[in-house]
Amino acid sequence: MNITTKDWGYEICFQNNKKYCGKEITVYKDKWSSNGKFHFHKIKDETFYILKGVLKLVVIENGNEIEYNLTEKQRIRILPGTLHKFTSATLTCSFIETSTTDRDSDSYRVKVKDSDNYKNDIKLLIDGLSDIYEYKKLQKLSKIKKRSKLKKNYKKIFRKNPKIKIGDKVQRVSDEYNFIVSKHNVNMVNRCKNDFKKIK
Repeated sequence: MNITTKDWGYEICFQNNKKYCGKEITVYKDKWSSNGKFHFHKIKDETFYILKGVLKLVVIENGNEIEYNLTEKQRIRILPGTLHKFTSATLTCSFIETSTTDRDSDSYRVKVKDSDNYKNDIKLLIDGLSDIYEYKKLQKLSKIKKRSKLKKNYKKIFRKNPKIKIGDKVQRVSDEYNFIVSKHNVNMVNRCKNDFKKIK
């Protein structure tokens, strides 16, 4: 179990793996998560279940700010992309957070400005992050494809030029210099197969 202290309280992570995450979170009165800023997760899907106290949770849904005061045994689900922040309405509040895998890189903090355009700003921010996420995903796929292509090409070269052994006579293509392969240069010759050809 990992215990992490925060400005607003602390959290005990009792499980975080590739499939799910489980935490017990305690928050203090009037101490807001993320220093009072809204935050959201692009991938993480989470549910809060209140153990004791009253959790004051503020979310932005469809551009509207909604406040919840959740008491013992109440629960709420927070979907990916939902802006939210929380504090305790009582001296302390403890709740269980169950979610998909928790990653630090999947937390985005947003300072909501008091202006008429803040709803559009938030939408643009979320859409922009979505584009960045898709771009990174494409980059990753591109790298995998490149590695796969290199591997195939290497296998093709390897089939074309069988492994050279100690005692084989080879000739360097560039200057037709020939020599018998020894244990000292066999690895080098095999690494540079295209530069050498086997002769009788």
